[in-house]
Amino acid sequence: MTANIAFSAIYTIQFSAIIACLTIFYVLYEGKKNKRAGVNQEAQAILEKFKVTAPAEFTKEDHQHRIALRFVNEAVMTLEEGVIQSATDGDIAAVFGVGFPARFGGPFKFVDTKGAAWVVAEMEKFEAHYGAAFTPCKMLKDMAASGEKFY
Repeated sequence: MTANIAFSAIYTIQFSAIIACLTIFYVLYEGKKNKRAGVNQEAQAILEKFKVTAPAEFTKEDHQHRIALRFVNEAVMTLEEGVIQSATDGDIAAVFGVGFPARFGGPFKFVDTKGAAWVVAEMEKFEAHYGAAFTPCKMLKDMAASGEKFY
């Protein structure tokens, strides 16, 4: 429970920054035809405050995995917390509902294909650089230790 609260707090901070930028508006417009007047420096300052530079050794695939694994971890957490009933439900919802790449079969099939140990290792690599937002959930860690699969 404590980990979930901490995880939620991190999301709240990140989403607060995004919402603050959207509220201020990043691009300024002026006149009746709404011509661009430049970048809003106040919004730019907020984005700079939360900017994290990726290590030089990170590859294109690392950046792709960084995005996908955050989603995968959240999907597994929904199963862990009882929000969804099965991995199949999560895969179907992710592919047809939010556009998870169908070629991977959904986030749960992705974990089975890559292996939970690989997913956890990658997330821990990102956690070392980007912080607690990349902490793998308990279910993923348990599956990595036991070699268990969703399907």
